[in-house]
Amino acid sequence: MNYISPKELFSNWSKEKFENVYYFLGEEKTLKETAVKKLKAIIKPDDFNFSSHSAPQADISSVLSEANTTSVFSDLRIVILNGVEALKAQELSEIVNYIKDPSPSTRFVLMSDKKPAVSDIIAKNITQGIIVNFEKFNEDEAQNFLRSRIEKEGAVILPQAVNVIIELVGTDAAALKNEADKLIAYHHGRKTPIKEEDALRSIGFSQEQNPFELSNAIQDRNKDKALEIIDVLMGQGIEPLRIIYTISSTLQKMLRAKILSNSGMPAETIHYAVGVSKGQYYYLNKAVMNFSKTALIKNMDRCLEAEALFKSSRNKNPALILTQIIYGILRSK
Repeated sequence: MNYISPKELFSNWSKEKFENVYYFLGEEKTLKETAVKKLKAIIKPDDFNFSSHSAPQADISSVLSEANTTSVFSDLRIVILNGVEALKAQELSEIVNYIKDPSPSTRFVLMSDKKPAVSDIIAKNITQGIIVNFEKFNEDEAQNFLRSRIEKEGAVILPQAVNVIIELVGTDAAALKNEADKLIAYHHGRKTPIKEEDALRSIGFSQEQNPFELSNAIQDRNKDKALEIIDVLMGQGIEPLRIIYTISSTLQKMLRAKILSNSGMPAETIHYAVGVSKGQYYYLNKAVMNFSKTALIKNMDRCLEAEALFKSSRNKNPALILTQIIYGILRSK
């Protein structure tokens, strides 16, 4: 079973190419919600012909009975089942039997945030469907998503502004959508392109603030300075997620610079690949000499764990978690 991207999915729909079964797999909830809205807008089901259910609470037999029921007052029906990872063995067996021979009058949408073990079983048995990969954006995909959303509203954003937003906000689709909407409102009625300083003001930084101070402190291995900056940012109400994105982005750029430098790529072209200016790369390249590849990867994993905590209800003490992250990074070599 081939995986397709959300972009390919939307392209298929624009060509009126549909499947009886879809499996939306991945952590980008915002894009999955957008996909469901697009599907509803295309099919236009009434209340009798649209339903959404979540495992493990849902009665799977009833869900599938509904999927097998001919649509009423509409050509097609949409049935959504969230939380595929929570299916029990018997429930999974029922799902597999259905997707082997799905109803042609129903668009059945399975959804899960992370790739569960059952996903391979589903992939092997979808005969009239497709799996859509809603994994988190990489940096290029995030840039394209942000740029296209802004350009769709008739505005133009400069590359430096795109880069600074990704640097500070991260690649999460919901966060990027929020920043794009803020920028569009902030820049409404202006004919000039959106610049880096516009992006910084929209995000919440004043002209006096340097959003890259934390990155610089990490590169300089200045623990006290890094902790001081985090304390100031927290005091100003900057979200912990934004701070962890800044930290992880710094580590990611350092790792990329180290790998590309070791590969023999000319120094004058590495800064393009890393996404920094020549001046920034000069200091970045000096910094990576003080960090091993293993340490950078290990600390990026710690940032991902912290990000998950900040997005969950388990986030009790973000300041402590950020402090531990900084100690871990600057203790590593």
